[in-house]
Amino acid sequence: MTLASIKRLAVASNIVILLSCTHYEMAASKQSELDRRVEVVVTQIEHAKTAQEQQAAFATLEGLGKPAVPYIIKHMDSRKKLLVRAIVLENPPTSFEVYRHYRPELVVDAVVAILNQLTGMYFGNVYNGADDETRARTVAGWRTWCSKEYVDVPDGCVPD
Repeated sequence: MTLASIKRLAVASNIVILLSCTHYEMAASKQSELDRRVEVVVTQIEHAKTAQEQQAAFATLEGLGKPAVPYIIKHMDSRKKLLVRAIVLENPPTSFEVYRHYRPELVVDAVVAILNQLTGMYFGNVYNGADDETRARTVAGWRTWCSKEYVDVPDGCVPD
């Protein structure tokens, strides 16, 4: 191997490292952006002034999709009362009914229903309201699962 080929190899290695770092930084900033977006939408749910605003915020949260799941779990434990005890989620086309209707009492209850919709996972039924102990166990179940499922998302799953 000549000195020139070693230099070319070193330059190529540095380019790969640089590109890897840039990709990681872009992914990290995208995750942080998604984290902020989830926080904003959860706040919109908490402060909705009409049933339409509340349902629109639910739809927005669901629309963020699976990439948002660790951040939804991070921000899920809001114990604020919902303006309207209603959430409508669309079932998959293979289901026997088109929509699921729930009557959540608190923000966390509705967020759990949305997480179930996005992931198919279940850690307790609080969709129609529940006691604080059941809610706490359900949130803990989601956070435990999230920490194992999303190990590559260090700023998700658990509040700062």
